[in-house]
Amino acid sequence: MAHKKFFFAVLGLVLVAFALQGCAPRPSFQKKRKPATAGAKKPTRPSHTYKVMGKHYTTLANADGFRQTGLASWYGDKFHGRTTANGETYDMYGRTAAHKTLPFDTMVRVTNLDSGQSIVTRINDRGPFHEGRIIDLTRTHADELSFRDRGTVRVSLEVVGGAGVSAASVPGGQKAYALQVGAFTSVDNAQKLADSLRGDIEPVRVVMALVNGVTFYRVRVGYYTDRDVAEEDRGKLDEDLEATPIIVTLH
Repeated sequence: MAHKKFFFAVLGLVLVAFALQGCAPRPSFQKKRKPATAGAKKPTRPSHTYKVMGKHYTTLANADGFRQTGLASWYGDKFHGRTTANGETYDMYGRTAAHKTLPFDTMVRVTNLDSGQSIVTRINDRGPFHEGRIIDLTRTHADELSFRDRGTVRVSLEVVGGAGVSAASVPGGQKAYALQVGAFTSVDNAQKLADSLRGDIEPVRVVMALVNGVTFYRVRVGYYTDRDVAEEDRGKLDEDLEATPIIVTLH
């Protein structure tokens, strides 16, 4: 009986591993020397212009290195359950945000300049369209940054990752690829790995994904339209880093 229990326990672990292939958290990842950069390109998203209350706004084609300081606000009951600008359903108890120009699915670190508290959020809506305000957060984020009762607070924004590349940005709609070097349930751990790779290979992105109800933060590097080049760099990274990257298709 003990042998049977052991067998089924091992089988269960194997099935879970297959289900989470490509997104399972890696407990350790240490860089030995600089990885290869051949074939990597900087991703961009097509920008577009929209108009609200008589004013035009143009979204950013690329948010790498974006920083901003200003007022954060939050939006709640009035908008809860409504459709966001990217087509999702707004959840004031979730962890998302509205920004006027950052691409959808950009991940942003928001820091309360008064208390030093910070959170990481994902852009899925447009706004706020009040003078001086730079980001609208959910009620949950307002609580986490200790400003729900005040309504607004001075914050700094720093882009820490993104969701990848839009298919429209690749000529002819051809496929694009990246190398996934790790995935974590902790955004801070994912960001530490991403920070350690920046400057060695570009671009480096942190991509959020929901798998079986669990949020994973995937660290991806490089941008390729030629899978053979991606495979070549994957081999070089495999030699340079204590992990085996996998090739993922962006679209």
